[in-house]
Amino acid sequence: DRPLSYTNILKQTIQAATVDQPNQAIKLYPICYTDSGHFPILATGWDKQRWMGTILFHTRLVKNQIIIEEDNFEEGMTPALIAVRIKREDIITSPKPAIALEYLLNHQYSANGRQTRNVVPCPKLLSTSIRP
Repeated sequence: DRPLSYTNILKQTIQAATVDQPNQAIKLYPICYTDSGHFPILATGWDKQRWMGTILFHTRLVKNQIIIEEDNFEEGMTPALIAVRIKREDIITSPKPAIALEYLLNHQYSANGRQTRNVVPCPKLLSTSIRP
């Protein structure tokens, strides 16, 4: 059945997207909540002299639909998901993240609450090979 298959594909895809990236101060962590259908990727680490922690990517699996709530990868995860046999019509992209990302890019805040214009570039998604 498709939801179970999509669960495995999502899990493998986000794990492949977070492989250890040498010489990167920001580390990526895949989180796979298969029971609830949530698949976020956390990004944490030091950006120059400030600590950052954010959700880099978040998708939900609801019935036969993959709902991308947030996608801050440079090329986005949709092409990677399509490349690993997820049907384009089963992927829904929420319009909210684009608005939120634009706000974050223009209004970055450091850990002490001061506004700064420094924006951490998102790591590029490494090519993935998903096993059937």
